[in-house]
Amino acid sequence: MRHGLAVANLPPATAVGSVQELLDLPQIVAPPWARVDLKLPGKSGFEAAMVLRRLSPRMRIVLMTGTDEPGNRSRAQAAGADRYLLKPIREAELLATLARA
Repeated sequence: MRHGLAVANLPPATAVGSVQELLDLPQIVAPPWARVDLKLPGKSGFEAAMVLRRLSPRMRIVLMTGTDEPGNRSRAQAAGADRYLLKPIREAELLATLARA
């Protein structure tokens, strides 16, 4: 993952570094899940979650951050994220979270 935004099911799986890079993709296939870092260059992970939610209302969106600030969990939920996780995150934990989201 280059900077913190990974979207599944874009053949092959695609990692982009910003919300703008996501929007600039030539064709966006509605992926089943997205793993989004809260701190992205340019727009925030909250904004990325809103964009992704508009692209696919059923997508599982997991926002991740290394610094938990007051209000972030409620902001993540309001932005459309299914889960909000603190880093470091073990791969097994992420997969379990995606299965439950």
